[in-house]
Amino acid sequence: RFKCHREADVLPPVNQDADTLYQYGLFLQQRERPSDISDAARYYRVAAAHGHYKAATNLQTLITQGLAHSPNGQKEALALVEKFMTLGVPGAYYDMAHYQDQDQDQDQDQDQDQDQDQNQNQEKANAYFRKAADLGSPDAQYYAAVLLGRVKGGAGVMEEM
Repeated sequence: RFKCHREADVLPPVNQDADTLYQYGLFLQQRERPSDISDAARYYRVAAAHGHYKAATNLQTLITQGLAHSPNGQKEALALVEKFMTLGVPGAYYDMAHYQDQDQDQDQDQDQDQDQDQNQNQEKANAYFRKAADLGSPDAQYYAAVLLGRVKGGAGVMEEM
């Protein structure tokens, strides 16, 4: 059964020093110069290491878009998501759901005979979307509503949520 939460009510507290690093990284990122983006990623890494979930999200974005250098970007991005899932950050579950979706898309491109694996990836992705929605992620709640809107009888479930 779905219990509505506001994301702000479940987010972990942010260390003030980590927030200062995040804010400076954000300032650098908004300048949009390549050297500033690299510096922003460095500040985000330190802030994320100290539990700043917004810094982790911004760092993941820079890494996955190829804007920030990482020896193994996919591994670093997944490690960030997993770390913040353990802290109960709704956005981390939402991000993991998207990574599962991306894996499914890659599997489709590689081999059309992997229907079972694709279904498992989709089930995992949907479970992460649901967890994110349950924890109050507005993006995940919207995504769940869109999915339910496509299903016969889904409107009743949406109203219950």
